[in-house]
Amino acid sequence: MEALLTAIMLLIILISAVLFRILFLVTAIHKRIATITLKPDKAREAYEKYLSGNNRTD
Repeated sequence: MEALLTAIMLLIILISAVLFRILFLVTAIHKRIATITLKPDKAREAYEKYLSGNNRTD
C-alpha cells in the first residue's frame, strides 16, 4: 500500500513538472512572438492621419 502511494505521488510530481515546463515554454514563445510582431500604435496612426488631413495654411 505504501509503495502504491509513493508511486502515485511520484507520478503527480512528474506530471506537475511537465505541465510547469510546458507553461514556461509557451510563455517564452509568446514573448518572442510579441517582440517580432509589434502591435500598431493606434493613437499615433490617428494623430498622423489627423495631421496629414489638416495641413492647409489658408
